[in-house]
Amino acid sequence: MTTLTVKMNHLKAAILFAGDRDTRQSLNGIYFDPTSNNVVSTDGHRIFVGAPDTILGDFYKGYILPRDYVLSVIKAHKGSKDVEFTIKGDKIETHSTKGVLIDLKFPEWRRVYPRILSVPEKWVSYRAEYMAEIDKAWSIMVPRSSNSPVVMHSDDGCLWAQMGDAHVGTMPNRNVGEAMSFSPFAVHI
Repeated sequence: MTTLTVKMNHLKAAILFAGDRDTRQSLNGIYFDPTSNNVVSTDGHRIFVGAPDTILGDFYKGYILPRDYVLSVIKAHKGSKDVEFTIKGDKIETHSTKGVLIDLKFPEWRRVYPRILSVPEKWVSYRAEYMAEIDKAWSIMVPRSSNSPVVMHSDDGCLWAQMGDAHVGTMPNRNVGEAMSFSPFAVHI
């Protein structure tokens, strides 16, 4: 049996970036990474990475919590600062919810996580709905702040935002030439 305590704001922000009925089942939830004790989620286009050691507890295997289960935990534990999970085999529960883990390998998220952030000399545009969800995650991670997220770019043009003790990232639009003329989110970087 494994007991883990996770920050509620990380669950709320991470679920925004998790897949929703994706054919790649491992993306349809939130990953608890055992090598760094952080929360990670991605839908293949954008990613949420909580700071290391935001999961309290010892665990040696990664766990993927299904999207629907995470949403039920968020609803059941409304107002809580932290959530304590108990894991037995492929079952996961809190004091008021029960679920079954996704038994698949989570993608190697560190391959897309930037080692160095730089300022490429080109125009890059991003999907408006992804920018809106970055803003929504900001309001969850840094409530009552009048500031905006600190935004950085990796060499591949991905946008990264630092939000307190987490980072989120999104890929640029693929057809930048056409999107640049029309996108209000085209950013000179």
